[in-house]
Amino acid sequence: MTYELKNDFLALQVSSRGAEITSMYASDGRQIIWHGDSRYWERHAPLLFPCVGGNWEGIIRVDGTQYPLCKHGFVQDMEFSLIQSTAESLSLAVTDTPETLKSFPFPFRLIVTYTLCGSRLDVAWTVENPAEREMPFLIGAHPAFLLPAFNPADAVHGYLRFPEVDTLVSTPTLPRGYTHPEQTELFPLTDHLLPLTNETFRCDTILDIRGRISQVELLDASRRPLLSVQFRMPVLAMWAPEDGCSPFVCIEPWCGLCDSEGYTGEFSQRPYINKVRARENWQCLYSICVE
Repeated sequence: MTYELKNDFLALQVSSRGAEITSMYASDGRQIIWHGDSRYWERHAPLLFPCVGGNWEGIIRVDGTQYPLCKHGFVQDMEFSLIQSTAESLSLAVTDTPETLKSFPFPFRLIVTYTLCGSRLDVAWTVENPAEREMPFLIGAHPAFLLPAFNPADAVHGYLRFPEVDTLVSTPTLPRGYTHPEQTELFPLTDHLLPLTNETFRCDTILDIRGRISQVELLDASRRPLLSVQFRMPVLAMWAPEDGCSPFVCIEPWCGLCDSEGYTGEFSQRPYINKVRARENWQCLYSICVE
């Protein structure tokens, strides 16, 4: 099932599968969200829950018991139900199942709400804990943004601008989504800009875990502003396939972090873990602002 939202500035389509944005256009016809193509990446903007990144050897540990949990979690492939719809917003929800409890032994209800506010899209998450014990979890966004007029022969395909910092401090990642938290790689910026070239993502993922960034701007190859992603989350991941020779770039605010290489501790002790008490809920929001 596909749901639609539209105002004078933006047109949005959201799939019930994973509550994922599958299409987003500006009023002038500009495509905002990557349309998906297996040549590069078939996804668009998956929601990551109850983990982000990889889990060491594909396992999490809860009270000493091991549970198999796939990279980025399982809700991106689950069917959500529409629970509320207005002219400006729609809310979709998913709950635990007997299958999810085999990987993540906690009952939950996850609500995603999309709201159009002029040329801004707000994406709100609510994590509900219906059980009698505290629930640890990680959650993150993974939207892919189209780079207009992409040509693999170009030296620069666009830019990311970070108005708050002049250097990105990245924690290296491994191909299966693990981290080396004791290591860092520096990405110096000129005028706060990171050029997107065919080699920008030779490191796979740029992962800034220092909580210093709350806004990322995407510019085209001529440095014209396209959009910004605004958030209050401690971790920012950025990724594109083919080392960066790609027609899109992902800007991913996370409340959580990939497993570190060799980690065998409790899931509840992971860095940047979130915890929601029994019978309570947890909320967070990020925004996509289109120029």
